[in-house]
Amino acid sequence: GGWRYERYDTILMIDLRYLQSVLSYNPTTGIFRWLESRGRVSKGMRAGRINSTGYIIINIDEKVYRAHHLAFYLSHHRWPERLDHKNGIKTDNRIKNLREANRTQNAANAKVKKNSLSGIKGVAFAWHANKWFARITVNRKCRHLGYYSSKKKAQKAYMKAAKQHFGEFAFHGSR
Repeated sequence: GGWRYERYDTILMIDLRYLQSVLSYNPTTGIFRWLESRGRVSKGMRAGRINSTGYIIINIDEKVYRAHHLAFYLSHHRWPERLDHKNGIKTDNRIKNLREANRTQNAANAKVKKNSLSGIKGVAFAWHANKWFARITVNRKCRHLGYYSSKKKAQKAYMKAAKQHFGEFAFHGSR
């Protein structure tokens, strides 16, 4: 009985001791398991499901939590404001793959958008110039990095700027 939840900014937090009593978390594998039978789940079953945005979510007492937030909370005993998956895989909730990040850092490590024609982050084709160009968004401002004769050269320009502006959070991959 009693209060199990408290409001923290706009995020609904769960009491740490209560969370520890209902879920186990393996920081090496990133997997959660139920410590007690609840409704349709049995003790020892893997907890969570993948939601429409690709994150693992866990329902506890009719409240929905992102598993990576619960993993951080269980490991560090404090609720994170925003987290980043270092390798960009939203279902990889191993503690070594999670780090706190601000909005800009989190966006910097985001993968290439599915509708990208180049398949490379920060690179597009300028039909009017018949060349590839690179651009980067920093502090919500888009910065043009120049026109290039090849996609590879435009990618190098983006990678250099990303490393400069975002350091370890820079995502250099392609689709």
